[in-house]
Amino acid sequence: ISKIANELKNGKGYYVFKNYFSKKEIDKAKKIILKVSKIKKKLSFVSDKKNNQKSILNLIALGSIFEKMIQPKVVMDVLENLLGKNFICGHFYANTLFAGARGQKPHMDYPYLGMENFWEKFPFKSNGNLVLNCQTMILLDNFTDINGATEFLPGSQKFNKYPSQKVFDKKKIKFVYPKGSLIIFNGMAWHRSASNFSYKERIAILGQYLPFFITPMSNLKRCIKKKDINKLDSRLRQLLGIDLINPIQNLKSK
Repeated sequence: ISKIANELKNGKGYYVFKNYFSKKEIDKAKKIILKVSKIKKKLSFVSDKKNNQKSILNLIALGSIFEKMIQPKVVMDVLENLLGKNFICGHFYANTLFAGARGQKPHMDYPYLGMENFWEKFPFKSNGNLVLNCQTMILLDNFTDINGATEFLPGSQKFNKYPSQKVFDKKKIKFVYPKGSLIIFNGMAWHRSASNFSYKERIAILGQYLPFFITPMSNLKRCIKKKDINKLDSRLRQLLGIDLINPIQNLKSK
């Protein structure tokens, strides 16, 4: 665990568990995602027609398979090492790149990306040791050279700079791995999804994990009905921030 954590902080910035999930688990998750993507239900997905991709939200409300995928044991141990004992899940969704989907610009993940609008220079020097975000990717399809596999610049979590396309293109690698693989990486590392030049969709489940004091992107607690909250296991309660003391809410002002 400590070696993997050090790789994310001071090494390449990522670690791959090939074939972590079984074919049965992957097929089950993909079947649900493709079904939901066809239902025009409020808050079930975010569709980007221009870039030909769709994000399926509220995954943990869609089946027990996603409760398993949000908390892989080995990843939870690594994240506790990197983010602290009470880390939370800030976002958990499926991202589908359909045939012809455009690639992204290289970027860092939340909360780092949001800082760019407020600082001319990077607001702090981490040297890889200050980790405010880790990401997971679960591949529901084989990632190939042509179907929009994630591109990544190894070691860039130590640059303390916002991404440069020119620098990124010189030394980027591509995550070409079989479906069922689980990838964990430092959110400060430069990365992007490439364009999908294949004739089929490319689906991945993405998880965002943060220290408990960072405001999450999604209010995942709303995915769970009140009557079901007491049935959640302790790890899932932690990830959803169920038992956090702060922020204090629902106080009426006088």
